[in-house]
Amino acid sequence: MPRILVTMDQQPDYDAVRLRRDYSRRLREAGGLPLLLPHTEQPLSPEDAAAYLAGCHGLLLTGGGDVEPWRYGRGPGPDTDMDAPRDQAEIALVQAAWRMKLPLFGICRGAQVINIALGGDIYQDLDADFAKGPDRGNALHRHGSEERYGVHHPVEVTDPKLERLIGKSPWVNSHHHQGLRRLAPGLTAAAFAPDGLCEAVVASDRSLIAVQWHPECRDDMQPLFDAFVALCRDFAAGVN
Repeated sequence: MPRILVTMDQQPDYDAVRLRRDYSRRLREAGGLPLLLPHTEQPLSPEDAAAYLAGCHGLLLTGGGDVEPWRYGRGPGPDTDMDAPRDQAEIALVQAAWRMKLPLFGICRGAQVINIALGGDIYQDLDADFAKGPDRGNALHRHGSEERYGVHHPVEVTDPKLERLIGKSPWVNSHHHQGLRRLAPGLTAAAFAPDGLCEAVVASDRSLIAVQWHPECRDDMQPLFDAFVALCRDFAAGVN
């Protein structure tokens, strides 16, 4: 059973960490063994990150708050729920996993962290920064957490492997006010919202999936977790 390191969010009012059960449930249904990583306030060195990942066969970066804007070259803005220790730890983990060629799966914030860690950047606020072309449709990207199990807009899948998993034009749920902007070297856009925003990325020479929506909340997105765990299983078996 492939072991998959899963990042968590903070619960400041209880000095604790937390994770919605949907993430672990999806991984277990796919045949993976989720190992939850409760980050601390101490910085995570490259050596620490590699030690955490040693013996693991994949890394799942979960959703959460906004990344500190200075990490992708921006100043203070409408950012909310920032967590500096989590940003630092997850960026270190992504960079270590990339060096190790470990399978990666990023969900919402996780997709943004992967892109930033590998040299890309994001729109700090879609309403203020994302310029829609005159021929583009509308897609409301920010919905309340109480609507996480619904669907909000379709995406047009352009990557053949991703299309085989979820179809050409699936409807997805959307809970973000930031989004992928300039993609990091090695990443390729794999799906777009009707307004042209990149909604998913892949890496042709790596085992990587990253999406802006929350597939853990939807049964029809289980194939994404099945494919990710299959990549982790191959990694465990030494299959490149």
